[in-house]
Amino acid sequence: MPQSMTGFGRARARLKQVHLVAELHSVNGRLLKVTLTVPNGLQGRAPEIEASIRRRVLRGTFRCRLYVELAAKASTYELNLSRLMNYYEQLVRLQKRLGISGPPGMNELLSLPDIWQDRAAASLNDEEAWGKVKKVAEAALTRLIAMRKREGANLTRQLRKSLGTLERLVRKVGRQNAPILKSYVSRLRQRALEVVANTGLGPEAKGLNTELAVLVERADLTEEVVRLESHLAQCQALLRTDGPVGRKLEFLLQEMLREANTLSAKCVDVDLARELLEVKAEIDRMREQALNLE
Repeated sequence: MPQSMTGFGRARARLKQVHLVAELHSVNGRLLKVTLTVPNGLQGRAPEIEASIRRRVLRGTFRCRLYVELAAKASTYELNLSRLMNYYEQLVRLQKRLGISGPPGMNELLSLPDIWQDRAAASLNDEEAWGKVKKVAEAALTRLIAMRKREGANLTRQLRKSLGTLERLVRKVGRQNAPILKSYVSRLRQRALEVVANTGLGPEAKGLNTELAVLVERADLTEEVVRLESHLAQCQALLRTDGPVGRKLEFLLQEMLREANTLSAKCVDVDLARELLEVKAEIDRMREQALNLE
């Protein structure tokens, strides 16, 4: 069954002194686009995380966020004391060399680079951590895909219902075509006789019958109805498949709307014109829904 492109997945796992959290969101998109936000300790692994997403989905705009939370209530950051002491000793030596009295100020020391270290990010810098990262990312993606499948099932049911409505309307148009043409021919002949009587032209006026035949042919809806029925059958077949169908369905619905517009332009009956407005409205509803299918 086709999948929706809308989904959300979240997974959480314990890793040493932190909780690792993965959140994925997806919405509809023409192609496959993945945007990642990861902690500093995972920047080098971002391409692998993106590749794992691309292996399992084909279309949509994805936002993936990986972050860590300390398991206990404590500050995420701590002082890098060894680095701080190294800075302090170098500054003391520099002061003696330059003849500056007094120890280095604490404010200056704490503003030096890399004095503070992220405990959470530091916990991600080993293979054991990377194994947990992959598992939690895959779990979040699995939940997102499950939601996309559920949404896809709902969309498919709605689209099938709309297809059923369209099939009934198109059959009705097809049934009404012949009686409407017959009535149209009768009106044209009556009008032609009035023209002949008012102008003094003979009933055998050159080209009159040919013009009547052309007008009747232009009002015939048979070809458009047949093409619409074919497109409807193709749509039903697409919705029975398991692969991505969104683009194909969008194309078919665009063609169906074009045929419906042609029918409206050729229609010579007021009541039938109202039916064709319903046809176009139903196709428009289906096009909006199809935009969310992968």
